[in-house]
Amino acid sequence: MSFPRYPEYKDSGVEWLGEVPAHWILKRIKHLVRSFDQGWSPQCDGRPVESDQEWGVLKVGCVNGGVFRPEENKVLPPELEPLPEIGVAADDLLISRANTRELVGGAAVVDRDYAKLLLCDKLFRLRFDRGVCTPRFIGHYLATSGIRGRIELHATGASSSMVNIGQSTILELSVTLPDLVEQESITTYIHQACLQIDALTADAQSPTALLRERRTALISAAVTGKIDVRGLVPH
Repeated sequence: MSFPRYPEYKDSGVEWLGEVPAHWILKRIKHLVRSFDQGWSPQCDGRPVESDQEWGVLKVGCVNGGVFRPEENKVLPPELEPLPEIGVAADDLLISRANTRELVGGAAVVDRDYAKLLLCDKLFRLRFDRGVCTPRFIGHYLATSGIRGRIELHATGASSSMVNIGQSTILELSVTLPDLVEQESITTYIHQACLQIDALTADAQSPTALLRERRTALISAAVTGKIDVRGLVPH
């Protein structure tokens, strides 16, 4: 299937990325964030919280697969004092800083406020300048193959079952950005297209591996400017 392309491109200045739409700008993530935090990992009980009245600490698996899973948490024992300042809120971008090589750097955007779910120390929390970028666009960008390669390259650790990345690994990453309206169009297009692909994947008759590859390729193409989605998404 062919996709519409932008009428004009320029060299991004990033070797692996190549050309991008001429009106997109190149930034480093460190110039987009207004806060970058890491969490806390006290000794917790084995069960997850049972209501919004309990305090819990998120597990690193809450971001696996690019979708925020609030149920991936452990309840904070009542004798421990919670740290409300590391609770998570809508539009926070969470990134795993420690995991297997395949999962480290996995990112997901929090869907709503969870004031009593706290960051663990294996998660970074990024809050962005919303006048420049949207967290969902950045989250999709972090999942592209080019960025994944750089994150895995910088991951360190003696054990293959647990490697780490530092804050600088994320902050120094380059990202090319359209304006906010176009970022929203791209994330809407990705959401709609992924819903269609996921529906096909659920069909046992569908070649699921091929569809997963197509899903990944579509996201990468959209957030790196290889598809002009401006006429494909209703406003």
